[in-house]
Amino acid sequence: MSQLRMGKKTKKKPNELLLAATTYFGPTGLGLKIIPREENVILFTNDSAFVQISAEPTASGTEIDIQSRELSYDVKRFLRRL
Repeated sequence: MSQLRMGKKTKKKPNELLLAATTYFGPTGLGLKIIPREENVILFTNDSAFVQISAEPTASGTEIDIQSRELSYDVKRFLRRL
């Protein structure tokens, strides 16, 4: 079981990041089910994998925290695109 936790800072707003994540990981992307958690936190899941993304606003943009299981390659690829 491969697990990963990564972070990144970006100048994008939290809502922009979560929309991009929904497009990438959600039903029209990798096909994962979307489960909203709380403000600026979203979980994408299927039977064997998950990606949870937290997007916290900062003075200069947004800090992203991503936790995942079995989708390390896709998480790294998503972060490179930001």
